[in-house]
Amino acid sequence: MSKIMGNKTVLVIGGGNYGTKACRYFKEQKAHVILVDNDPACKAKALVAKNDFVLKDARSAWDLALKLKPDFIVPTNAGHTCGKWIREYFRLKPLSDSISDVTRRLPQSLFLGFDEPNAALIFSYMTRGKLCREDCPHPPTECALTREPRPAPLYKLLEYGVFELFDCAKIFVSEQMAPSVGAIKASDFLAFVQEVETKKPKTLAVGTACRCHGILNLFKN
Repeated sequence: MSKIMGNKTVLVIGGGNYGTKACRYFKEQKAHVILVDNDPACKAKALVAKNDFVLKDARSAWDLALKLKPDFIVPTNAGHTCGKWIREYFRLKPLSDSISDVTRRLPQSLFLGFDEPNAALIFSYMTRGKLCREDCPHPPTECALTREPRPAPLYKLLEYGVFELFDCAKIFVSEQMAPSVGAIKASDFLAFVQEVETKKPKTLAVGTACRCHGILNLFKN
């Protein structure tokens, strides 16, 4: 990834510790950073221009992504930002009935748990009870902490897990820009919104994952 991003716009969701790291990194790369947080005194606010701070709840910030059409979206708040946005925008309901259809396709060692009322599934290569290195370099084939092999990126496994089970499905790839800073291409999010608007699906799967960790929501109309 280029170190000079002066022509790029980055939408950072959440101004806590991870949002602060993201804002600092992208400002160093000369990107235009827009920060969203519902706390007017959030930690990262001091790193962006006054007009680039938006006082807003993360759940409803999808309208900014649609309006601003940034280059990257950096979700640092709790939960699954893209899943919440798609659910909010299209007024969807959780599809808990399909959870087992997905999990039976994937190694059980990756499945950390689920939030059934929201049909949210959490996956990770990290050994249960261990924490990732904050300076993790994201090696392609093994965990930087445990040295356990990682035969395939988790986002690829989730794509397989939802393949042909839903009318529309998308796994957004979180690319590591720097340690503890992951970003998704906003064009992927905007294209999926357009796809859902066109197809009007009855069932959807929406996930976000990097090589090691991921979260997936299942929805219905």
